[in-house]
Amino acid sequence: MGLTNAELGLVLTTVAGSATALGAAVVFSERLVQLASKPFLAGALGLSSGVMLYVSFVEIFVKALDGFADSSAFGDSDAYLMATAALFGGMGFMSGLDALVHWLDPNRSAHHASDPRKHMADPAPDLAPCCELDDGVFDEIERRRAAAAAGAPAA
Repeated sequence: MGLTNAELGLVLTTVAGSATALGAAVVFSERLVQLASKPFLAGALGLSSGVMLYVSFVEIFVKALDGFADSSAFGDSDAYLMATAALFGGMGFMSGLDALVHWLDPNRSAHHASDPRKHMADPAPDLAPCCELDDGVFDEIERRRAAAAAGAPAA
């Protein structure tokens, strides 16, 4: 007994929505909020972006494989080889294009270790002071939150 396309879509949408709701509900647990350190959040974002890239590339690869297999010029094994070559060829082309852009204009780069605030326009004078906070302030907030959770008196 298989599911129809409509039923499968409804089930998958419900599962995805439930996962989103579960992820959003984490903020209501103080213990889980304490676990949300910068390295953990960076790892979680890296994992989720990797999963999204994997799903995207697999979907594109399957479409390319079907396209090469449907053409009369390639058999099944040749279609797999051509789809693989096209995937890695596209990656190589984009890397080459990136290198060309940086070679043509070396002063324009998004990869730098300097202070990003010196490249930003001055904030408007009517902005709230919280808009100008740096990482040190957020680190202090995290330190105080951890101390309060451990039972230390407020500073």
